[in-house]
Amino acid sequence: MNAFQVLAQSADDLEEVLTARINCLSQSKVLVTIHNKSVFLLVIAHTELGDAYLSLKRYQQALEHLTNALKINGKLFQNVRETRDYHTFILNKLGQCYLEAGNYRDAISLLEKSL
Repeated sequence: MNAFQVLAQSADDLEEVLTARINCLSQSKVLVTIHNKSVFLLVIAHTELGDAYLSLKRYQQALEHLTNALKINGKLFQNVRETRDYHTFILNKLGQCYLEAGNYRDAISLLEKSL
């Protein structure tokens, strides 16, 4: 059970947490674009939203946000130290998503890259 599932035990709670994660992504976009905060905030917000969708078995949306997080994170390698460790975390989440969706080939590839 992941942290998202611990926080939300029922389907209604999962939807409420999902809404909170969507709002968090919106706020992160404002902080980055208007207040010049670290773009790494977007990486975290996309990852958390992708994880929320994964918990709800909405694999397409999970893949979209996790892939966005991975792309943004990859561009930050030179500037933000936390990105390297977090890259592994995102790869694991993507691998888990593909695994649960039944795409074993991509799941294995991503999980191997995360090692």
